[in-house]
Amino acid sequence: PCKFKVSKVILQQPVDHAQLGKLLAGEKTDLLNQFVSSKTGRPFTAHLVMDDAGKVTFDFPPRAD
Repeated sequence: PCKFKVSKVILQQPVDHAQLGKLLAGEKTDLLNQFVSSKTGRPFTAHLVMDDAGKVTFDFPPRAD
C-alpha cells in the first residue's frame, strides 16, 4: 500500500488539486506566494517539487540582485 501523504496546507499556503497534480506528475508547481516561514514568520514565494526520495521540498526562484 502507498503511504504517500501531502498536506492541503503547507506553511499556511493552501495547495489546490491542480498544483498537487503537477507535483505528482513530476513537475514543479506554479510559483506559490503565500508561504510563511515557521522560524521567522516572514512570507516567501517558492515552487514545490518532489525530490528523488519522494519528499516534497521547496524550489526558490532566483533572487534579484
